[in-house]
Amino acid sequence: MWKAYLRLKGEDAGKFVEDFLRKNRFKYEKYSVRVDSETKVLLYRTRLGSIIIQYLHGGNCYVEIPLMLKPLIRLLEDKKIEEVQKTVSEKYYFKVAELQKNIWNLETLSYSFIASTVFVMILVLALSAFLKEYPIILFFLLVIPFIPLARFPSYSPPPVYAIVQYSRLRREFREVEELEQMVSKKVEKPIFPKKVAYILVLSIVVWALSITYALLSSL
Repeated sequence: MWKAYLRLKGEDAGKFVEDFLRKNRFKYEKYSVRVDSETKVLLYRTRLGSIIIQYLHGGNCYVEIPLMLKPLIRLLEDKKIEEVQKTVSEKYYFKVAELQKNIWNLETLSYSFIASTVFVMILVLALSAFLKEYPIILFFLLVIPFIPLARFPSYSPPPVYAIVQYSRLRREFREVEELEQMVSKKVEKPIFPKKVAYILVLSIVVWALSITYALLSSL
């Protein structure tokens, strides 16, 4: 992730990024943190990862851009400046945007996990007749959920990492609530993704049942 403070207004950086994404035919989802109709942080979700643009005091901005978007990074490198000290409010607004980014990341992880576990289930049913004769197949079935199947942003970590990310996200919600007590103007926080928790649990159950069936078939 390329992180930098830029001598560029947040709204100008947003236009710059959107022009780049449209010109290069990137599909993207946009999210903004706003206070009294005033934008504080912009967040763009792309297939290569999320882009964050934070409006800062003094007409500057802070950006985070996935390293895979090198052409965009090269266009902004000459505007880079020294680190700008953020106010408490700016830290709070950025943390809220990070929550949304991590929710998107966790969704990608959970969908990848359920896809891999369903794939395992199908393979177990299809290969059950061969498991007794070729037990080595069981080993490959065990590791399939840990093989990258989707880009996050360029790979899909193992399911264990997805569970770690879920725990981390819960902690970040608490951190935002703590910062919220220190600012005068609060913003609407992203909703905790309960469906992601259900998907993770379902994935683990499907994977466990598939492996249990495979073990019984190999006996």
